[in-house]
Amino acid sequence: MKRASNIALAALSVAAVLLGCVGRADASEPPIAAPRGKAEWKPSFQRFSTYEGAATLGLTVGAFVLDHKLGMPDHALLPGAVPILDDGMRGLLRGRSAEVQAVSERLSDMGYRTMALFPYVIDVGVVALGVHRDPDLAAQLALIDAQALTLSGVTQMLASRLLGRARPYEHDCQEPGQQLTWRTCREKTDYRSFYSGHAAAAFTGAGLVCAHHQNIPLYGGGAPDAWACVWAVSVASATGLLRITADAHWTSDVLVGSAIGWFYGYVMPRFMHYDTKATRRARERNALVWTPTFSPAQDGGVVGVTGAF
Repeated sequence: MKRASNIALAALSVAAVLLGCVGRADASEPPIAAPRGKAEWKPSFQRFSTYEGAATLGLTVGAFVLDHKLGMPDHALLPGAVPILDDGMRGLLRGRSAEVQAVSERLSDMGYRTMALFPYVIDVGVVALGVHRDPDLAAQLALIDAQALTLSGVTQMLASRLLGRARPYEHDCQEPGQQLTWRTCREKTDYRSFYSGHAAAAFTGAGLVCAHHQNIPLYGGGAPDAWACVWAVSVASATGLLRITADAHWTSDVLVGSAIGWFYGYVMPRFMHYDTKATRRARERNALVWTPTFSPAQDGGVVGVTGAF
């Protein structure tokens, strides 16, 4: 129970950090939620283009071909644990029993599948089509989701096959007399540690949820849309931490996967589709401005800077 509490606390901490980067506080609405109004694809948004569709389809086909052509790495090409970070976090978060590691593995599978499917099933199918009855909105959201998840998946697949890295439990296989808790040595995925596909997929899905709900009032705007983002980031954070508890990934694998997933799920859709002229002007108005200052003092003065945003 104590270990589970630590994981939950860490997940909420990561969520708080990410959410703090998503938007700026406002007196009337939560900073990460779309304003109240009609849920629609606004004319100011950039529609999904034919070129994007062709590229996404091509990458999908190419990913299936590469998946069959590229073999699994059978040796380490990248170094193992990052000093201090990986060894320290493994010692802190790794499950101490076979049962804890096995349960963590299953829960992490549930987490990444939930976040990979949620944008399609709930936001597109249930909300955009079922509640708002807007096929055009549903199509735009689904195409953006497909693009982000495809790019995220292809990138992770190439990295895991071309940049072999031993999983944490593989180090125990090298120790004479050391017995693994529930895995077997020399599995075919032993050298696919870098980087975490579970974390990448989960944070891609979470980023999509945040990007969509920050710009479109799918749940009516305000707090409900803000909490959709909070929930999604929390699930993604817990998924990444559970991969460490399951001893399937190093912490650095999870951090890299989370960052890449967040880029594809949140940063890319925001600037390719939701970055309107109005939002660019708002960012410029809210940008941090540094101003040099000079304050007279006895026998001289004090030079400094002040920031305003």
